[in-house]
Amino acid sequence: MENLTAMVKSLRLDVEVDEGALRARGFAKDGKFVRTDSPAFTLEYPKEFRNRVLQSNQIFRAGIPQGSPSMSIAISWIPAGEDINKQLKVLAEGYANSLKSVGSDIKIISQNPINIYKQFDAYQIQIVWRYQGQITLTTVVHIIAKEDKAILLAGHTVYDIDELTDIFKTINLNP
Repeated sequence: MENLTAMVKSLRLDVEVDEGALRARGFAKDGKFVRTDSPAFTLEYPKEFRNRVLQSNQIFRAGIPQGSPSMSIAISWIPAGEDINKQLKVLAEGYANSLKSVGSDIKIISQNPINIYKQFDAYQIQIVWRYQGQITLTTVVHIIAKEDKAILLAGHTVYDIDELTDIFKTINLNP
């Protein structure tokens, strides 16, 4: 008990937040996500989204309080010298495979290169699956190559994926 009391007494509540450091990794506030480290970008998301606990490799995770829709952002390395579309496809299929840890009946509906991000190579995969064997979700993932890294925008919904892809299209890859 003495150790616990000493720890509580040593807590400082007047610590200043280094917003620059937060923005470097990625910082979300009032419907806008900002990242200044490589790969730098900004993205707008619905203001009603609430932050959720990050999972491995995620730099942002949020959704509406009721659960769906929700989205996350992760950054991954892309090895230099290999075919970029092949690498993006491997990342997309890896994402689909990772859903096995939280769900079942995973079916890839589509997976294709996309060209909506102008000079940046990108890939989309759409997956239908059952979260914890109960709720049928549709997941859409856009993987965008920038500066030897991949930005993974992933969204989950029980509704139409257009609401998610509309959010993804707000990304500014040249902030």
